[in-house]
Amino acid sequence: MSKYTHVTSPLQLSGLAVKNSVVVIDFHATWCGPCRVIAPTFDALANKHAAPGKVAFVKVDVDQAQTIAQQYEVRAMPTFIILVNNKEVARIQGADSRALTNAVEKHCTGVSKSAYASTGGQKLGSAPVGGYVKDGTMGRKPARIAAGNWVDTLIRFMALYLVSLFAIDARGAAERSSYRTGDRTLNGNGGGSGRPGGPGGPGGRKLGGVSQIRRDTGGCAGGSCG
Repeated sequence: MSKYTHVTSPLQLSGLAVKNSVVVIDFHATWCGPCRVIAPTFDALANKHAAPGKVAFVKVDVDQAQTIAQQYEVRAMPTFIILVNNKEVARIQGADSRALTNAVEKHCTGVSKSAYASTGGQKLGSAPVGGYVKDGTMGRKPARIAAGNWVDTLIRFMALYLVSLFAIDARGAAERSSYRTGDRTLNGNGGGSGRPGGPGGPGGRKLGGVSQIRRDTGGCAGGSCG
């Protein structure tokens, strides 16, 4: 299916020129032999580069739209005119397929590709600060969820403090407490800076890199991970 528009009035053409960055116009006539010869080239270029809101390809029959032909001072058929931001930047007269292709490629390639470019999307492997995923959509964590996590952390800290304060074996009590989070213990796998297990401590565990993650998950190959 061809991706061009038949235009019969100046108003229709002006509307397309406003909505699209680039407009490629084919001025032709039904009785024109060279117009029929180069028509497949124009159709192929339209199928390749036409992009809604970016690049429009237009056909104008000079016998049905004489006002448009006079407006652009068309003197021969076929004549191809390329408009960029509603200003003429190229004009090709005659059935010159190479000249038409070169002109269209020059002015349309970057514009048509940009129609599918990302506009501020989230990069793979990254997340917004304070972001979370709900129902498959990434967004910012609601304030009530963030506050709930903070309160939960405070409660666990106070519970561990009280358990260790009144216990004979404070370290062991803290390790056995149901309020302990994760697999961290006080004998070398947890703790803060300056304690065993803290950053730089003898019992610390470094976070694994990408290669380690791949080994843990079986690796990624052939476009799938498993």
